[in-house]
Amino acid sequence: MSEGDRESETNAVDMESVFQQADKLAIAKGEIIFSEGDTADYVYYIQSGQVVVTILQFTKLVELCQLGKGQLFGEMGIVNESKRSATVRALEDCQLLAIDTQTFTRCCQQDPNFTFGVQQLLHNRLNDLVGKENLLANSGAECSNLSFSIKGDPSLRESIFTRARYESVVDTIMPQLIKCFIDLLLNYSVHQIYIHFNSGEVGLSTIFDPFEAEIHPANKLIDHGYLDRHFSKIAYAEKLNLIKRLNGCIEMDHVYQSLPDNLKKMQTNGTPVTPAQINTVISRLTDLRNIPDLYLRNFTFNITRDAVRMQFNCDGTHVVSSSEYIKFIEVNLIPAD
Repeated sequence: MSEGDRESETNAVDMESVFQQADKLAIAKGEIIFSEGDTADYVYYIQSGQVVVTILQFTKLVELCQLGKGQLFGEMGIVNESKRSATVRALEDCQLLAIDTQTFTRCCQQDPNFTFGVQQLLHNRLNDLVGKENLLANSGAECSNLSFSIKGDPSLRESIFTRARYESVVDTIMPQLIKCFIDLLLNYSVHQIYIHFNSGEVGLSTIFDPFEAEIHPANKLIDHGYLDRHFSKIAYAEKLNLIKRLNGCIEMDHVYQSLPDNLKKMQTNGTPVTPAQINTVISRLTDLRNIPDLYLRNFTFNITRDAVRMQFNCDGTHVVSSSEYIKFIEVNLIPAD
């Protein structure tokens, strides 16, 4: 959101009616005004200074925005009667007006213009918040450089070198499985593959039954007769067109139309991958499994979004685009000194 947009959203709110009833606060640089998960009890107006609004995504701190003089914050928890959805910290010394819940609610009830301004402010910020909370959208799923990680239990990372690796049934037939997975994604109705290396299970979702993820033994999938019995053949371009039409049906449905704008954006969003990207990702599964310092446990790939999801026993989860996936493998194939 631009600075002009932030100023206009606040200008719609007539703050004069509440100034007289607010508590004045002096906040030092670096001080946290409230934290994500706190009880919402005040709305704040910035008389001077600047604050930063952040959320925690697993172990990563993500900045939502910075707010300055003349802007309001903290209204979301009050209006929605929920916990604080973000943390706000002073970037410099600030002078704030703290408006308690009762006063703010009374102003909303008595002044339609004030209420309208708050609703517009809430709408804009809710859209921003949902966008940031959505990991793929926030990391640039539309781009070619999607890459983020969710670190796992540090004790697992520390003990990886003392634990023996075991060859799974997936490893023993990997060359045949690679050909099978590429075939399923390019020439059959399958749109998502989930590989569980420890158990040898393969989860497959198809466009004709998108609400079900069937589980198949890996050693069964290398039989073409098995594939033909369980999955319908369909050309890749036709499959993408069918997905597009299915999304279009959802978007036209009255239930979808009743959703808030921020949720509509999330439901059918995604960038389909190309056949070349499918070959690039799947053909390197053996290398991915053989990375010296990482122990691949689960792998997920979906043709509707260029995002490869990898879970490791020792290092949590990594989600990357197909281009970053190659870099990830090549960097990590080199053993650490």
